[in-house]
Amino acid sequence: RDYWVCPIRITGLSSEFKTFIFGTDSLQALTLAMNLADDILPSFAKKCGGKVIYLHPSEPLIFNKWPKKKTKINP
Repeated sequence: RDYWVCPIRITGLSSEFKTFIFGTDSLQALTLAMNLADDILPSFAKKCGGKVIYLHPSEPLIFNKWPKKKTKINP
């Protein structure tokens, strides 16, 4: 079985981060890599005394992340 790989490299912060993300197809590898970058960027920025600011905080940055829906529970 073949796998796709998407390399990630984040530079310009306190340290460099490099890794490879594997997926069953190119789209999965890319979205997993983007999701990982979105998850780790805030901690990298915080270590440098900064923060990550999104243009539209109410909308998902990566298209495979969706806002959590509030579930209404009827008693």
